[in-house]
Amino acid sequence: MVDKADLEGSTPAMMATQGGHQACLAQLIKAGADVNRTTFDGTTCAFIASQNGASQCLIMLIEAGADVNLSPSWEELSGMGEGMGGTCALVACQNGHPACLVLLLTAQV
Repeated sequence: MVDKADLEGSTPAMMATQGGHQACLAQLIKAGADVNRTTFDGTTCAFIASQNGASQCLIMLIEAGADVNLSPSWEELSGMGEGMGGTCALVACQNGHPACLVLLLTAQV
């Protein structure tokens, strides 16, 4: 049940990440949450953390094995508005989150 998704495919870990709720995310990871699970449009926890500047959540996700190279495709997000899609690094840059960008670049080495 830790990965039970809503109608859009968002999991509790994704919602915790979106809100920057580190303690909740830590408990979900400890309970076995899939940190590489995607929503129906391909969005991951790492993408959400990068987009929102949740660097502490991003650290936890990377340590738990999140693949920072998974990303939604432009085609999957075509109807969701300008600026959506791309890589974790791209959305970190688009939204002015240099701490997340450094974490992402370091994790890719």
